[in-house]
Amino acid sequence: MSEDTTRQRSPLISRRDSLKLIGGLFAAFAFPGLAQAGRLNQALPIQEGDIPDSERVTFEGAFANKDVEYLVKYLPSACAEYSGKLYQVTPQTIWWHWDGGVTPTTEDHDRVKSAWYTLVGRTRIGDPVAAHFSLGPKVILQMLPMSASRIIQGRLTDDSGIDDVNQAKSLGGVHIETTGCWYHSHPPIEAQTATLIDLTIAVMRQYSIPFPRIWGHRERAAWNPKPDPGVGYLAETRIRLLKTLIARCQWPLVGHPSTWNFYMETMRRGTVVRIPNQMKEEFWSRLTEQEEAAIQKYIIEAPAPIQHHGRYFPT
Repeated sequence: MSEDTTRQRSPLISRRDSLKLIGGLFAAFAFPGLAQAGRLNQALPIQEGDIPDSERVTFEGAFANKDVEYLVKYLPSACAEYSGKLYQVTPQTIWWHWDGGVTPTTEDHDRVKSAWYTLVGRTRIGDPVAAHFSLGPKVILQMLPMSASRIIQGRLTDDSGIDDVNQAKSLGGVHIETTGCWYHSHPPIEAQTATLIDLTIAVMRQYSIPFPRIWGHRERAAWNPKPDPGVGYLAETRIRLLKTLIARCQWPLVGHPSTWNFYMETMRRGTVVRIPNQMKEEFWSRLTEQEEAAIQKYIIEAPAPIQHHGRYFPT
């Protein structure tokens, strides 16, 4: 960035701090619970039982014109059970993971099925695990039932040994397993990241999940500090997600810039603490002047909180 460009953009940057209070009030009104991450799972509506066939939905319709294959193969109930029971929850967050296998270098549509078999295999040996999606280049496999407003609660590695669903580390999350691992040296091909962005936005729209609630597994794995979905990949893909939301004018999902703060949980002296991970200043620095102007117009200077006029209901 040139010195002249920096000078031209400085008024907007200096104005940001003065908007913190306004942004906090906006966030508290539009997206209750964002100000305090600990409030997310408090009093989360939980309903025992599976989602009936008549209420189940997929997101296939969102990919009708995107040359993406959408598959549905539900995991056995045992993969997602807590004390032998399935539970429905209201989704609050979206978690990105990698599945730990070989990163595809081509559009291999069978690769997503390996995640399904891995989760089933772990469940059979007494370590139940369940995620909602397995995702690869131009292919999506939905593995847990979802309705227009609720999802089957999944199980992560972090939930091992937990019988009480209320204590689940993954409570209220929609979990997307992307194919591969170690993205810093074996990055996924473009088609996979593009598919991840599109699925994430479809799920965000369906359940009104705002941008500040898109997490990487590494950010919520204090006891098991796994790097997935990759430190650099998480940061870059989240910036790309924000830019795509802005380009598609998804203002209710973008949220106020004061809420663009992400934290990582880690252990210090036996206590879980939250440390800054990816903050609003980083997102601001990556926006173009046009994107900043749009945020200024539709978010910061909006006369009233933007209303979300309807949702996308998948087939």
